[in-house]
Amino acid sequence: MEKRGIRNGVAMGLLVLVYACAKKPLPEVENNAPEFYIDATLNGERIQVGAGENNYYMYSSHYLDTNQVYVLKAELSQTYCKGNCGYGFSILINDKKTSAANDPISINQAIQTGPYIYNDDQLLPLFYHATVKPLRSESSMENYRWVINGQEINAYTASVLVENGRSFNPTLNFEDAAGICGTSHSNLYKVGNPLQTNIEVHKEGLPDVLMYSFESLNNGTTSLKYTWDFGDGSPLSESPRPFHSYKTQGFFTTKLTLTDSKGDTCVSFYQVPAFIDPRCEANFTTSFTPVKNTKGFSAITVLLTHPDGRVFSSQGLSQSSNNRFEITEVSDYELNSNNEATKKIKIRFNCTVKNASEEIKIENAEAIFAVSYK
Repeated sequence: MEKRGIRNGVAMGLLVLVYACAKKPLPEVENNAPEFYIDATLNGERIQVGAGENNYYMYSSHYLDTNQVYVLKAELSQTYCKGNCGYGFSILINDKKTSAANDPISINQAIQTGPYIYNDDQLLPLFYHATVKPLRSESSMENYRWVINGQEINAYTASVLVENGRSFNPTLNFEDAAGICGTSHSNLYKVGNPLQTNIEVHKEGLPDVLMYSFESLNNGTTSLKYTWDFGDGSPLSESPRPFHSYKTQGFFTTKLTLTDSKGDTCVSFYQVPAFIDPRCEANFTTSFTPVKNTKGFSAITVLLTHPDGRVFSSQGLSQSSNNRFEITEVSDYELNSNNEATKKIKIRFNCTVKNASEEIKIENAEAIFAVSYK
């Protein structure tokens, strides 16, 4: 019995030793890094702030601006701060379309990974004012009737609002003062195309010779390829300023195709009245004046609130080619304090913001923010 007790005691001791030597699980390391933050350099000084630290809070909201464009707003700033505050950062992201007040936001189209443009002076215009004007001098005895996008306009000149990227196909119907001669002419333009032109034609030589000189009145672009079709079945010409003789009398529509070094192309037409006796014509020129883009679809505005309370903005400030904005990650997030759906976005950007005459450069910025939507 005594030996058995010793043996049992030794066994119990070994068990205690085994348990004592067993590795205990290490405590889990808590991740206290803020979920929303920004890490950026402001005029050479590195700034790091995060939600939940030093009274910083992530605000997410949205609103419909005066252009009927939804703006998604993400703001990282201190709560209830009065004086001696830290920097505040806001990102405004414009929707890609206009909306009525009760329309939902197509969030998966508005917020996507990829580069975004800044809401600055370099925004491409959405519309142009197109002005058409006859080459003939105005006479109160002559009739000028325009057909533009299905609309008739009885006037010497006409100006209409046209959308960038669309085709513009005006037609002029002309009748002379005596009511003897009438003709019409159409032209075709692509609105907003960097390459635009009008054609100028002059009769050359003796009155009974149907010879004409042709010239392109382009917008100053060089290194162009010219292709002239004189409308009478003759061979094409690639001369910048060709001469051409017609063998018979009549109206001939000359077509010029211009191509630049980037591959941009434009086409222009001219109605040549090839007659020995002077005849009426309906040729005209067209000019395009851009309308300032105030909607800024899918455009970004960065707001920086200085500790002294001044707000610096990127809006209306031309950004350099090195200043870019990119959303690198997008994910669904929880409802905000207003019970609105939100998206969490990770962004990288460089930009310049301005208040009065003072500018601040924001460089190497990385942030995770949240925006709400309806």
